[in-house]
Amino acid sequence: MELPIDCYLKEISARYNQDTISRELRRGARLDPELWAKLVVEEGSVSLTVGKSGKETVSGASPRVIPRGESFSINPDSETCIFHLEYYHEPRILDGESLVAMMGR
Repeated sequence: MELPIDCYLKEISARYNQDTISRELRRGARLDPELWAKLVVEEGSVSLTVGKSGKETVSGASPRVIPRGESFSINPDSETCIFHLEYYHEPRILDGESLVAMMGR
């Protein structure tokens, strides 16, 4: 999955490692309806579960986009891992025509 073209970077999380992953991330967090997240693994690999899908391994070679509004959990998949999350906001509305087009009128 790709991020929408017009979305913009809103925030970057702290850097986590195998010992500092929060309980919320391990057990299940949920994105706000207007936010996507990109899981960026800097070292090692992590296990990611999104929604009701199965677990997948994410490494530095394959960052993973988490769709807006989805629940997800992250757990270490290697002895050592370092990762962060980048949060992206839905596209900005630049003018009235864009707003009308988005509303389908």
